[in-house]
Amino acid sequence: MKFPILIVLSITILLVGIVLFKHMQQDDVIEHVENSYINSKGIVEYEYSKNPQYLAESVGLYMLYLKDTKEQNLFEKQVSQLHLNFQVEKENNLFIKWRLRENPTTNALVDDL
Repeated sequence: MKFPILIVLSITILLVGIVLFKHMQQDDVIEHVENSYINSKGIVEYEYSKNPQYLAESVGLYMLYLKDTKEQNLFEKQVSQLHLNFQVEKENNLFIKWRLRENPTTNALVDDL
C-alpha cells in the first residue's frame, strides 16, 4: 500500500518542480528584458552601443514572447508602444516603421531586380 502512495507523491513533487522551474525561467527572461532593454519611455532599445537602435523587430520578438507566456499586461504595453512610436499613417494606410527614426528608409535587392 505504501508503494503506490510513494509513486503518486513522487510524481506530484516532480510535476510541481517542473512547473515552478518553468515559471522561474519565464520570470528571469522578463526581468532581464525589462531591466536591461526597456528604456524610460518603455521602448525596447540596445543602449550598449554608441548609437542606440530602436527596432520594430525587437518589439515584435518581445511581444511574441509575452504572448506565448501569457503576460497580457506587458504585451499590451508593448502594443501601445508600437502604435505610439512605430506606426505611421500614409494615404489612409497604416505602416510599421522598421526603425525608430524621423524618416527611416530601406531598400531591398528584390525590389531593385
